[in-house]
Amino acid sequence: MRLFRNRGRSVRLRANRESSGPTSPQLLSPLPPRHGITLLEVLLSLAILAGSLAILGEVVRIGMRSATEAEEGTKAQLLCESVVSSVVAGELEPSPVSNIEFEEDPNWVYSINLEPTTDIGLLALHVTVTQNLPEKKRPISVTFVRWIPDPGLEFMTKLQQQADESQQDASSTGEEEADSSDDSTGLQPPDMPGGGGGGR
Repeated sequence: MRLFRNRGRSVRLRANRESSGPTSPQLLSPLPPRHGITLLEVLLSLAILAGSLAILGEVVRIGMRSATEAEEGTKAQLLCESVVSSVVAGELEPSPVSNIEFEEDPNWVYSINLEPTTDIGLLALHVTVTQNLPEKKRPISVTFVRWIPDPGLEFMTKLQQQADESQQDASSTGEEEADSSDDSTGLQPPDMPGGGGGGR
């Protein structure tokens, strides 16, 4: 403790210390940290938001593409069924063709192919409907297979039936002509001897 010669001055210093009171520990502690968002957190949040939007956009795009493919696939099936029905009904010849455009929709083409089967007289009709697009765009394609009677065998059968019928008609006509000729050239009975009565 420092002593001062001037007694009055020492008294005044002691009075100032007593009036100020003890030092508070709260005044000596550091300031509490402030809670807020830093720039790093903002950038991280923006990155997460951008990634989520990108993923959602890709999901939406895939969903729209799947819906379009399903719609186009249904249309291809309907067109394929119409071609098969036309061939069965006889409107189209069951001959092999390739990439023939539809008159009502040039964006689609159809192909017809015939293959033999294990059953005699039947052929496997393959009808393929494809989008008229380049291969790079992965066009949709649908193929239907149906067994039909062999047109060539049917034709031969009809010819054979016609030949048999004509032969039967010719034979029946020949028999009728033979019967009529026999009736017209038949033998007359001979005359009896001794005509009128002559006496002795």
